[in-house]
Amino acid sequence: AAIPELVSFDIFDLYRGKGLSDGMYAIGLTFTFQSPDRTLSDEEANSRRDRLLAALSERFGAKLRG
Repeated sequence: AAIPELVSFDIFDLYRGKGLSDGMYAIGLTFTFQSPDRTLSDEEANSRRDRLLAALSERFGAKLRG
């Protein structure tokens, strides 16, 4: 997903084991979105997050836990 405002991401947690199917992982990610010339609104940041999650879902079958 080409998202110019995505300036960094970090994996802060990785879990596999009880409660997950074999071969599945729960990965905690942090995304940082930033515009060089203005503050992004919540709606803009959420839209970019949703685009990124859709790309991860399409490519890797990732799902957002609720």
